Amino acid sequence: MSDAPDQNQVRIHKWLSSQGVCSRRDAEKMLVEGKLKINGVVVTQLGSKIYPGVDVVEVEGKKVDSCAKEHCYFVLTKPVGFLTTVRDAHGRDTIFDLPPLKELSARVFPVGRLNRQTSGLLLLTNNGDLAQKVMHPSYSVPKVYHVRVREDIDPKHLKTKKVELEDGVLEIESIQKLDKSPYSKQSGNWVQVTIGVGRNRIVRRLVKHWGYSLLELLRAQLGSVKLDENSKPGDLYRLDSVQAEAIVK
Repeated sequence: MSDAPDQNQVRIHKWLSSQGVCSRRDAEKMLVEGKLKINGVVVTQLGSKIYPGVDVVEVEGKKVDSCAKEHCYFVLTKPVGFLTTVRDAHGRDTIFDLPPLKELSARVFPVGRLNRQTSGLLLLTNNGDLAQKVMHPSYSVPKVYHVRVREDIDPKHLKTKKVELEDGVLEIESIQKLDKSPYSKQSGNWVQVTIGVGRNRIVRRLVKHWGYSLLELLRAQLGSVKLDENSKPGDLYRLDSVQAEAIVK
């Protein structure tokens, strides 16, 4: 691993993302945990760089081949009960245990997270640059959620634009009552919430803040991409590059 910086070096977490190994966030986590090697040496320093095609990178003991990859994009209709991660240290089921992903030849990673008990649209890709844009707060990519609660919806909440939560103000782009969600067989008190941030458990915390009992939460849309109403939990279908890149436009 060379020490002298130059324009041919790239940060290892960015390179791993571009190779479809994992997201930048997961790469940074593995780096800190000592799971990455450069030229046989364990590296743990954030910001470590490599020379692509020259330095040998290993992830958890497996060499990562450096090669140009065709970008691919998929939407998973995530079912409840699966973690949104490549692997889980405790052996719990992840989305990559689902048959369509186990059979997928392309190496992809999830863009962002959906809680284990949250279902709906999850984007997967090997395009690290696009994934970074989708998740970055500066792009404010709209995320549309369908929420079912036990109690009747208070009309004042349908007019709310800002809510003060424990980690700061949440700006709500829109909220409206639904007769039901086309993505669920359950009837009841449904609302559609659109936000432009991806903070941890943000919709669940909003519902709790308002005093509702959450019964069901699913993501129906990410940017311009809507979940296919004909898809079933666990289904995986492909997006073309135009559809995927339009998410951040």
